[in-house]
Amino acid sequence: MQHAQIAARILNRPLLVDARRAEVMLSVLGPRIGVTSYLRADGTAVPLLSADRLDQEATIAERRLAERSYREPYLLDTSTGIAWIPVEGTLAHRQGTLHAASGVTGYDGLAARFEAAIEDPLVKGVLLDFHSGGGEVSGCFDLADRIFQAREVKPVWALANELAASAA
Repeated sequence: MQHAQIAARILNRPLLVDARRAEVMLSVLGPRIGVTSYLRADGTAVPLLSADRLDQEATIAERRLAERSYREPYLLDTSTGIAWIPVEGTLAHRQGTLHAASGVTGYDGLAARFEAAIEDPLVKGVLLDFHSGGGEVSGCFDLADRIFQAREVKPVWALANELAASAA
C-alpha cells in the first residue's frame, strides 16, 4: 500500500484503537506524509514519537511475536481439545491472512482461522487470546457476530492477555 492509501485508512475512518497504538501508527506514518505532531482532544499539540522510541516499540512487538510464533491456523492442545488462536496487533478490515508480524491482523484472516477451528472435529472449544489495542470499526462487528453464533456449535472463550482495547 502506498502512504496515501495507508493515511486514508488511519485518518479518514472511525477507529476503535487505544491512544498509545494510535500514537505509534501515526508516528510511523507521519514523517512520510509530512505530519510532525497531532492534536489531543483538549487542543494540545503533541510531537510524534522519536525513531528511538519507535525502535523500542518494535523490539517489544518482535519479542512477543517470537514467543508466540505459529504456522497453523490455530494451536491445538491435544489433551483438552482446545484450539488457541492469538489475536494480536492492530485489527483491520480485509487484510487477509496478515498476522501480528506485520503489525496488522485482518478480520477476514482471523475469521478463517476461527472457522477452521470450529469445523475441526478434534477441536472441543476455542480460546481467543487477545493482545490488541483495537483497530478499524469496519469488519469488527461482522466478526463478533460470527463468533457469537459459533457458540451454538462449540464453546468459545476470550482471554484479555495484557490488552484487549476497543475493537479487540
